Amino acid sequence: MSPKEAFYFALGPIGAALLSVFILPLLTWYFNVEDIGRLAMLTTATSFCVLFFSLGLDQAYVREYHEVKDKSALFLSVIFPGLYFLVFTIVIFIIFGIDIAGLLFGISSTFVFSLLLISILCVFLSRYLGLILRMQERALAYSMSQLLPKIFLLALIGFYILFSVEATFQYLLMANVFASVAVLIVMLWNVKIDLLKSVFSKIDFVILKRMIGYGIPLIFSGLAYWGVTAVDRFLLRELSTFEELGIYSLAINFAAIGLVFQNIFTTVWVPIVYKWAANGVDAGKLDQVKDIVLLVIVMVFCLSAMLSWVISFFLPPVYDQVQYILIPCLACPLFYTLSEVTGIGIGIKRKTWFSLWATLITLAVNTGANLILIPIYGATGAAIASAIAFFVFLLVRTESSIYLGQTFSRANVYAFSLVSLVGCVFHVLYARELFIYLYFFWLAFFVFTLFYFRNVIIKLIIALKVYRDAN
Repeated sequence: MSPKEAFYFALGPIGAALLSVFILPLLTWYFNVEDIGRLAMLTTATSFCVLFFSLGLDQAYVREYHEVKDKSALFLSVIFPGLYFLVFTIVIFIIFGIDIAGLLFGISSTFVFSLLLISILCVFLSRYLGLILRMQERALAYSMSQLLPKIFLLALIGFYILFSVEATFQYLLMANVFASVAVLIVMLWNVKIDLLKSVFSKIDFVILKRMIGYGIPLIFSGLAYWGVTAVDRFLLRELSTFEELGIYSLAINFAAIGLVFQNIFTTVWVPIVYKWAANGVDAGKLDQVKDIVLLVIVMVFCLSAMLSWVISFFLPPVYDQVQYILIPCLACPLFYTLSEVTGIGIGIKRKTWFSLWATLITLAVNTGANLILIPIYGATGAAIASAIAFFVFLLVRTESSIYLGQTFSRANVYAFSLVSLVGCVFHVLYARELFIYLYFFWLAFFVFTLFYFRNVIIKLIIALKVYRDAN
């Protein structure tokens, strides 16, 4: 993949994050904090359905794509089981009138329930259509699939404000659903030829059997991972208030700077490393990638902590905590991204049960820590618990990869990650009173990191100059 293609892949996450900078303040000033909390439950529910009903076959598609000739049959084989299961489940919910809307949002409404189901179905289908664009390296189209939901949502919220539409959760939900439907239509158009080929293909049951063997552990791993990322919201919902949930969910949304890096890196990294796997992975290459990712992660931590105070100028006073809670919330996507490198041996060896155990251990740690910390600290406690849990996730995935024979140096991974974690915890607990001291801590850590990785930085600059001169 050329740097130009990588740049196009990066446009989606970066552009989506920049649009969120405009969307989030608009939402906080127009809708109340409880509705922001309900919106977090919508995101949690849709992410659960994508993970559960995909049956692990979406990841199997990425793993097998470069080793299977008939791509159309491969796509049909991976999307049909999950889509059938999802539609069947939706029908069951409708027949028996299960009040999911009441459980999630505290609002018993057929209309809200219908919008929820539409949202889930659209997000599920968009996930698979996006895989086609991703694996065909249609970078610009893939990035637009990430940008368009934000563009549509921003336009609708602007419309609400301009025409003084009633600020209720129903209208907020309608805006999100409309954005999901519009994006799905655009993606269907972008991959129409591939879909037509898949419709006239046949499911390859030999490949499907192999992929199910690969994906079954990922079903449970996916559910466990969803639990890791969702247990804090559910426990805040039960042990605290929608207000605390709203503050926490907003901090997570601002932590999208970490998700940007995670999305860009995972999109580019996973297909590349599986190409390497076909010819044998060079441990030296892994070390280089690991050091680059570690450098970027620490820089994101430090810069975010030093500049988080800026957020308070754009939000209502009720969200003052967000600037502090943001920092440990960054640990989730950043530690996960690092584990994609250090734990890559699990995917290469197809030993996905190790991913399951890593996620289950993390879920247990996260649940226990949330149960202890939320009653004491509320949203702050949830953020600390999640940061600790994802540090454990990084440790377990890394050691599993080492156990499976993927050797690389990891001492600096643990050292820099641990310092970042400790800094996150102290920041969220004490930054309000001791900000100047913590500011100098992050500044010193930033400077030390640049000095430690100076050779990596020099090599990157040289590589970029060589590429520029060659083009």
